[in-house]
Amino acid sequence: MKNLEGNSPSTQRVSVLGQADVNRAITRIAHEIIERNRGLEGVVIIGLQRGGVWLADRLVAAINHIEGESAHPLVTGYLDVSLFRDDINLRPVTPVAVTEIPTDLTGSKVVLVDDVLFTGRTVRAALDALNQYGRPSSVQLAVMIDRGHRELPIRPDYVGKNLPTSVDQSVMVHLSELDGSDEVLIEGGANLITQFLKANLFDELILVQAPIFLGNDSKNAIENLELNQIPSQNFQLVSEKIFDGNSVRIFSNVSA
Repeated sequence: MKNLEGNSPSTQRVSVLGQADVNRAITRIAHEIIERNRGLEGVVIIGLQRGGVWLADRLVAAINHIEGESAHPLVTGYLDVSLFRDDINLRPVTPVAVTEIPTDLTGSKVVLVDDVLFTGRTVRAALDALNQYGRPSSVQLAVMIDRGHRELPIRPDYVGKNLPTSVDQSVMVHLSELDGSDEVLIEGGANLITQFLKANLFDELILVQAPIFLGNDSKNAIENLELNQIPSQNFQLVSEKIFDGNSVRIFSNVSA
């Protein structure tokens, strides 16, 4: 884990992969795709709209960097599965994204790419959608995050990181092309950080405490914040400063 950031009693966000981690995961998956398929002949990379498109482009760039663009031209495409979902009547209507499959997929080794694998229903819809473009010899699945909670018997072939989550949490994959930085975040309720701390799944805790003023006493809550309130003996305070009126404390996990 990269770091934990607490700044709201109702919603908390945990950074689980940073830029270096995302790049390593993409590079590793690229090597695994090449090895499993014994090269690139017949391989077609298809990104699922919307989260898988940018990831597919990054994956193709990594594969070309490893193999060289002249080895076997890598066919790529994009697939929108909105109209093939089994919950289409339960979800808000959204504009159909671009589908671009530049070749007949019959006999191809298709690698579907998505950012997060959750229930498996998006992948099931993708398999139905692929039927319009031929009969591949195989269909493989690459995801940056497998967060569990499958509702269908679907398993990825390539995974950046297996990340246990609760159903009510959100997983966000940020890529620099779209979001300005590479990062994977978990967002959840007030007990999210506590869960990670108890499981010792962190390298660094960044605690931001905003001042609270109560009535005429104007008592700053930061002044009463004691280190022993941090619920783990694995913490070590490495930095403390006041920034724009807020107390910022950085703790390191000495047992990591």
